[in-house]
Amino acid sequence: MGPPPALKPGIIPLRPLGLSDILNAAVAYIRANPKATLGLTTIVVVVAQIVSLLFEIGPLASSGMLSPSSFDPSSDGGEFTGSSAVGLVLSSAAGALTTVLAGIVLSGLLTVVVGRAVFGAPIGVGEAWRRVRGR
Repeated sequence: MGPPPALKPGIIPLRPLGLSDILNAAVAYIRANPKATLGLTTIVVVVAQIVSLLFEIGPLASSGMLSPSSFDPSSDGGEFTGSSAVGLVLSSAAGALTTVLAGIVLSGLLTVVVGRAVFGAPIGVGEAWRRVRGR
């Protein structure tokens, strides 16, 4: 008779872990609860990308770079001024900041989701948001 099997209250067994144990547990939890992992990721990333796109479109439209004549190779393409360049740089920085903040929010949400999964407790998207919202 061998040693008793390791206790496994959640997705990770209570014994010294190898890399394969951790990766298997992550994949197993994603497959067992895709709404809380993939759904949450999709929601946060889509919202962040829409906000980032809005930050990018504003300066491009105001500088005339989205007009139909700017895509015509026979036209001169319009005037590109220093203020247009500053607007484009600032909008790119705002888009990058939006992406970074979305990554922080997503890390916090997924930490709560996976933390509950380690102990074997399921969690939904709404409950994960309620636990993280105050922080």
